[in-house]
Amino acid sequence: MKAEDLNKLHQVMRRAHSDDSFKARLLKNPREVFEKEGVELSKDKQIRVMENTKDTFYLSIPKRRIPKEAMLRELPKNSTLGHVTAWITTQIQEGTPLKEKLLKNPTEELAKLGVNMPKGLRVKLLLNTDSEMYFVIPRKISEGEELHDMELQAVSGGKGDSTAVDKPTENMDTSIAASISHSFDSTTQNTDSGNTTMGGHNSLFLMGSNFGTIDQG
Repeated sequence: MKAEDLNKLHQVMRRAHSDDSFKARLLKNPREVFEKEGVELSKDKQIRVMENTKDTFYLSIPKRRIPKEAMLRELPKNSTLGHVTAWITTQIQEGTPLKEKLLKNPTEELAKLGVNMPKGLRVKLLLNTDSEMYFVIPRKISEGEELHDMELQAVSGGKGDSTAVDKPTENMDTSIAASISHSFDSTTQNTDSGNTTMGGHNSLFLMGSNFGTIDQG
């Protein structure tokens, strides 16, 4: 996908984050809205747009297969969101005994492994496949609101940096870029924006993990 097209896609998601009316239309008819905004996506795929809420956190699992040396077969202590994403992706792509359990109830399985999640939060997996493509709208954070660990890492590029809440626009861009990067087999670098939003280092695909780089071009 060309940088220009990725930039258009990113701008659609960015607008959905700030414009409730536009967001409602995008959630209801994503392909129609994307096409109206000049974003051409594969006709062979079902396009789905989801929104993180205070009670539900979506983890987008990339279709792109990770190399053997980059797989994460065990969760390290003090896992980042990147570790969790890498570990779940490994279980699913390798078809381990945990695959079906994770697909059925990821919240329960992550809790068993000691992943820090607030009470009442549900984690849901979105599997990008040959027939389905997912995009996630980050939750709109109120001023002064306390974030749980997963949200904090999502907006800080996986660092868990508390200063992330002081940079709402920059870090919202990071979350959107990660969602977009997981939907394609490869992405290209967006050099047209002041924020580097499509590059590897800003993707959840890389956060705290050893996934390598996103293909360029």
